Amino acid sequence: MVLRSLSYVRKSRVSDINIGSFSFYIIAMTILSLAEICIAPLVFSTITKYADPRYLAIIISLAFIPGLIFRAITSQLYSTYYDSTIGQYVGYGLLAILLMGVTIYFFTSKDGKFLAQSQGEAEVNKIGPES
Repeated sequence: MVLRSLSYVRKSRVSDINIGSFSFYIIAMTILSLAEICIAPLVFSTITKYADPRYLAIIISLAFIPGLIFRAITSQLYSTYYDSTIGQYVGYGLLAILLMGVTIYFFTSKDGKFLAQSQGEAEVNKIGPES
């Protein structure tokens, strides 16, 4: 994935790349690749669990289409808003919304307790010798 994404770098902008931005790019692509490695088995297990076995190959091949669409949209946005600051503001805004959503999800539950306390409280109390 890292080598495939390096092909998107335009030849006219190769002089703009310095060591700091290139290393940040490699680190970001490595993290994205590891995330894809972790998520792919979950997607495939869900598909094989709920899909009809006769159409399993077709459904698994269709699972790659959202990623291709996302990649096409982001490459178009990148080429349009590369030199514009509006792209940065939109990206920062989406990142802030995502961060707030994840924070709210992890720190709340139905009972109003922290998620770790509400789900793991019974398991923690079971640890140790039974009396």
